[in-house]
Amino acid sequence: MRRDMPTSLRACLAAVAWKRLYPEGAPKAGRPKKGEESSQKSLVAFATFAAYNFKNNSQYAGQALAILNHSPELLEQAKDSLDGAC
Repeated sequence: MRRDMPTSLRACLAAVAWKRLYPEGAPKAGRPKKGEESSQKSLVAFATFAAYNFKNNSQYAGQALAILNHSPELLEQAKDSLDGAC
């Protein structure tokens, strides 16, 4: 992680990393249904993931994930500034 990397770029990278880890969506909390396998022992929220791994606040990370879910092309434009993208 580079110190001179802008916050908005770190938020975008966190969103992309989250989508690579969970392409179908984040695993649900609770007990697994009958016949369903539970490979996740502990669930991590996206805001915690972004804060811990990318040193980012939850507001920017949430905006970046919303943009990525809506349109990956818009995320490329948002890497410079999330303020104007939302």
